[in-house]
Amino acid sequence: TLNTNKRPGKSGYRGVYKIGRNIYAMITLNGKTVNLGRFVSYELAAQAYDSAALNIHGEFAQLNGVT
Repeated sequence: TLNTNKRPGKSGYRGVYKIGRNIYAMITLNGKTVNLGRFVSYELAAQAYDSAALNIHGEFAQLNGVT
């Protein structure tokens, strides 16, 4: 499913955050935040989040829908 949050945040993508000048992708696993890396664009960070979400949650993953 695509990200259907009514308020997806400033980046517009689930799991993507801007901290300072850097863009990060993060996901929560077993109550802990896992940093997926630093990226040069929101779209690349969203792709990394989608990949991790699919690996962790499988068919129940809530994706950003970025290709």
